[in-house]
Order: sequence, then C-alpha cells, then structure tokens
Amino acid sequence: MKDSVYLIFTSAGVSRMAKGRTHRSQPLKRPALRTGEYAVIVAVTVPESVFKQVPTPRATITIPEATAVDLVITATVEVPATEEMT
Repeated sequence: MKDSVYLIFTSAGVSRMAKGRTHRSQPLKRPALRTGEYAVIVAVTVPESVFKQVPTPRATITIPEATAVDLVITATVEVPATEEMT
C-alpha cells in the first residue's frame, strides 16, 4: 500500500493531517492553510505482507475447584502454526 498525506503544523506543533483529494486516482491538492500553518507531504509505504490474515490465538482458562478460593488461575494459550491465508 502506498499513499500520501499532508502533515500540517505550526510553530506550536502538528495541528492536523489532510488527504488533499477525494479519490486515490487524483493527484494531491494542497489543502487550505490557516495563518501560521505549514504543510509537508508525507509518503507512506506499507508492505502487503502486513495485511495478511494471521491465525487468532486461542486461550483456555481452567479454574480448578480447589483453587477457586485462592484466586490462582492457570491459563494456557495456544497459537496455531502460521499458515498463509489466501
């Protein structure tokens, strides 16, 4: 995924971000700036592998009757092997 956004700031810090367009196919259009505001274009690139679905870990909690009074809980978390989702 590749995208860009305007980061708008003043001498006091970052005030907002703006896309500057209504559709991805349109070029960025500089947003209207208020007095004392400046803008820089920030290009963001995220590899597609970040968006792959990963298995959701499952947790099993068993509270033995004998430990219910002591409030000691043993939990087991199972993480399925990573497999590529299509």
